[in-house]
Amino acid sequence: QDFIERLAQLPLSHEPGEIWLYSVSIDILGAIVERVSKKTLGAFFAERIFGPLGMVDTGFIVPQDKARRLVTLPERTSEGQWIVADDPADSVYTKPAMESGGGALVSTARDYMRFTAMLAGEGETGGVRLLRPDTVRLARSNLMPMGLSMQFFGNVLAGMGHGAAMQVPHYATTMPAGVFGWGGAAGTGMWVDP
Repeated sequence: QDFIERLAQLPLSHEPGEIWLYSVSIDILGAIVERVSKKTLGAFFAERIFGPLGMVDTGFIVPQDKARRLVTLPERTSEGQWIVADDPADSVYTKPAMESGGGALVSTARDYMRFTAMLAGEGETGGVRLLRPDTVRLARSNLMPMGLSMQFFGNVLAGMGHGAAMQVPHYATTMPAGVFGWGGAAGTGMWVDP
């Protein structure tokens, strides 16, 4: 709530439609989900996504008994040195500051595969339907006009478009048509090719 209230006081970085800039829009969507569902985002995800898909190792908080399974997260400093950004022995994921709609979930390869299989199956996998096919099609459809610059932390992503919460090839890329995905923190990006 504090995050949303502070955010509401800030001016826009650009006029709407001028540029696509990676931002906190999905964090805002997470706050809306909490308000509408009257649940924490973690509880909502557990009930509506993780539970039905059998994602037993995914959440915002890593319980102490599973913390030893976390990998060490390295980070490169501006001087080119590698440091430990998150150590499993004292991970921020055992005590996160907030449940963010745009990040901070921790998962395993198996659980993430279940989620991507659901997307590849147009909202269904293993007899479990979470999304309507037209919802997944909207997520993977480019909604950006030609020529609109897409920027991610100051880097222009040439040839990339954006759907409803998914990256998609826009033009002049080597990726096949229909591929969609998302680049996650710590190199955990995924691409789905139906």
